[in-house]
Amino acid sequence: MSSLIIRSLLLVSALLAFETAVHAQTETLFDASANPSELQTFRVDGLQALANATIYDAKTLTRGGAPLGGLGTGYITFEPTGRLGLMTVLNNYPQGVTPNSPFFRLQTDGQDYSLATPVEGSNENCAAESADYFGHFPVVDARLNLTIPFGFECRAFYPLLPGDYEASNTPIVFFDAYLSNKSDEPKAFRLIFGPYGFPVGEIDDYREGDWAVFQTTHQALNTPPGTIANYALGVLGEGGKTEHGTAVYEGTLAPNERRKISFLLAWYEPYVRENSGRVETNYYATRFESAKDVVRKSIPKKDEWLERVLAVQDVIYSSHYPNYLQEQLINIPTAVTKNTLWFAKTRPDDWFSSKGLVLVSESLIACPLLDTLPCRYFGQWYQLFFFPDLQRMSLETTRYFQLRSGEPPFSTGQFAIRDPRYHCQHTNGSGEYAQMIYHYYLRTGDKAFLDEFWPSMKSAIDFMNSLDVDGDSLTEDHPHNFRTDDYPANVPMDQWPFYGVSSYTAGKCLAALAIGIQAAEIEGDLETANEWRKRLEKGKKRYDEVLWNGEYYDVYVDEKSGRKNDACLSCQLSGLWSVGIVGLPSPFDDDDKIQKAFDSIAKLNLHASPFGMVNAVYSDGTICVEGGFPHSPWSAGNFIQCNAMTAGAFLYNGRREEGLTTIKDSLDTIFRGPIPLPWSQPCGLDMKTGGSCFGFDYLDHVISWTYPLLYDGQSIQEAVVEGGFIQSILDAAQSKEENKE
Repeated sequence: MSSLIIRSLLLVSALLAFETAVHAQTETLFDASANPSELQTFRVDGLQALANATIYDAKTLTRGGAPLGGLGTGYITFEPTGRLGLMTVLNNYPQGVTPNSPFFRLQTDGQDYSLATPVEGSNENCAAESADYFGHFPVVDARLNLTIPFGFECRAFYPLLPGDYEASNTPIVFFDAYLSNKSDEPKAFRLIFGPYGFPVGEIDDYREGDWAVFQTTHQALNTPPGTIANYALGVLGEGGKTEHGTAVYEGTLAPNERRKISFLLAWYEPYVRENSGRVETNYYATRFESAKDVVRKSIPKKDEWLERVLAVQDVIYSSHYPNYLQEQLINIPTAVTKNTLWFAKTRPDDWFSSKGLVLVSESLIACPLLDTLPCRYFGQWYQLFFFPDLQRMSLETTRYFQLRSGEPPFSTGQFAIRDPRYHCQHTNGSGEYAQMIYHYYLRTGDKAFLDEFWPSMKSAIDFMNSLDVDGDSLTEDHPHNFRTDDYPANVPMDQWPFYGVSSYTAGKCLAALAIGIQAAEIEGDLETANEWRKRLEKGKKRYDEVLWNGEYYDVYVDEKSGRKNDACLSCQLSGLWSVGIVGLPSPFDDDDKIQKAFDSIAKLNLHASPFGMVNAVYSDGTICVEGGFPHSPWSAGNFIQCNAMTAGAFLYNGRREEGLTTIKDSLDTIFRGPIPLPWSQPCGLDMKTGGSCFGFDYLDHVISWTYPLLYDGQSIQEAVVEGGFIQSILDAAQSKEENKE
């Protein structure tokens, strides 16, 4: 990719609503300055509510700024430095490329400046010495503080709109640049938009109404010879033109004048080669024919799209949820857009429908397995609430690859869609799949769906029950690691094997059984419901007999070998989250023991690190060191999904202070810790450094979209009612025409 010298992907630059009026220099996109250690409240242009967010400088975000892109489109990253960071829009999956080139240049007074902060080893003439950076996904507002007598801000945004499948699958990003003259004399200038880092190709200049546009057509990357892709760049209005693969705006600013110059970047890269060697077609290619087509259809929608994006954010920022939670709810959908692929049905023997195939990686950056079942379980919530049709596509894929034994696939493969994997984390995965079916039913109220999926759900739970090898109604863990190897551990803490019965796995399986009983009764399958009810009652008693140590439930106990880990596991009561989120009672037998276990978790785990709740701590306060990498054992970290389930267990069971502390400490570390990771949230947090214990861009963090339910004590069904928070967001995202209807 280093040989790619040129320009932006489908860059379409447009001057929209060209402003000639003189504005006061105090006008700004957001009324705050960089302070990476503080959660601030401030005014934002276009928002009615005050925003609650962290403002970053140009140097703090070592893992990158906010991505801009949608569902199955790929993304670009607008860095705090003013540069183009990691991008996947050229279908250069799974890792992407990082051109690190400035988006904008400014020519004035005979000088050519990069509107970016300097990078080591570069000989660029950089005009920016610092930055104030505010990401409120899918919007980035950036202020570059220049050493020349100009002011520069930019708002970049993508039309990710809850409930609007087409807008959210449009390969386009808009840029509104604000250039101001801070001198006491007129200043002539040329503002140039066109970051380097895209393929060279044939340039076709054309006009789209009042726009001057060019489209560059090039050979598609990593696909068979002869396939093409393209991107386009344009500029609208007097003073705008295309020039040598860039969009240029020429003008003169009066003293103290601040002018808005709007740009747009779009792309058309239709083909993706997955690891089996097959080439798939991005779903957006069924709606667009070229970059020109994307430009033509998107230009009229730009202002309305931004208005609707900000309307959604107004709902969140004006909500009753804590400010630290608002910040996460706004930004965590980045994990969905970074990791989502949406392919079109192009072959008659494809198993999926004409709506296409949606697959979500657990992390394309760190572990590009597609539709990893445990990660989908924790990361399904944004799609479940706001794009349920896409969630159904995922469930249909899992059902398609489900074995006759009832075992669902762990994933569809390593960046592959036809290479399903099995016998990995299957002790949890089968029950998680069954629960997701029930989640979808509660979200949609679609009884026909439950009727259709009931055989698959029942089969998955039967498989889960079959993993109880000693017949005591508790599902044992089955770690397939070899001797002293840690992987595969077969629990969500990948490299931390559990042996015998674990509080985590057995507890979650009891919860899945309770949910299965409820579904069986809805389906009228009373024989299955009665059979499972007997199993649940026996399992509840054995759970206490095997795991209870007088203060809490052990991590695991293998009665046959005598091996056990008697540390206090933060997520030992995760089954309470599983049933709470669907409005069912506890799957455990003794509430006094539950409350005592909560006391132990609050005492031992909750404050064991300044960066959040530690996964496992012994009764004397010593942190457990077991599993994982030598430098970062899983037991001593903070797995985000475990943190969230523990918060839910607390909140659904009257332990509000501990539950909210669990959430807040984790989010404070992610956004304002020693190594802020707001748009690259990791698999887990290292409790010594506050950074990542493994990987980045993990889908699991989307479990944060259950926090509003936990905060309000709601089930899925209660949360999606008319007038509720979820529906208010969907209403705010609607177009003017939809609102009229």
